[in-house]
Amino acid sequence: MHKKALYLLFILCLFPGCGKKSSPEKALPHVTDRWVTLEGKYGRMPLSIRVNQGLEDVIGHKDLQHQAGITVAILNPMKNGLPDKEEDTQLKKIEKIINSELNEKGIALFAAVVTTGGAREFIFYTGNPKAVESSLKILTGKIYSHTLQLNIQKDTKWLVYKQFSNG
Repeated sequence: MHKKALYLLFILCLFPGCGKKSSPEKALPHVTDRWVTLEGKYGRMPLSIRVNQGLEDVIGHKDLQHQAGITVAILNPMKNGLPDKEEDTQLKKIEKIINSELNEKGIALFAAVVTTGGAREFIFYTGNPKAVESSLKILTGKIYSHTLQLNIQKDTKWLVYKQFSNG
């Protein structure tokens, strides 16, 4: 054996577990996205909602007990509180970045997008709130145009989601 290989073997024997990979996070349940758009009013303000009805089969899933909302203030809302076309385009780019970090990396399932009153909220369900918090730090390093605000709460019955879905 080479000296380097012997040295590595020696170190691994001194510190058991040091060379082992940590146990992987539980995989999120597989869902097929099925997005629908809803329009309404929140008080006197228009309300625009996109909800992923593909999550209806996993409502209350034991590994998805926390709801995470990432809120983005609209910088230049129109009188009705919604973004103009230019800012809406920016917000859609932000959505793709957030989705890539949370949903596509298997940290959280993307449940809904709510826009009203000068803000847009991206709603996710997760079993790993700490990973979502860590992801927010990564996201703030990628998104410079708007400020992100994270709110995580226990929502075992998916009450937030049920407000917008048929579930």
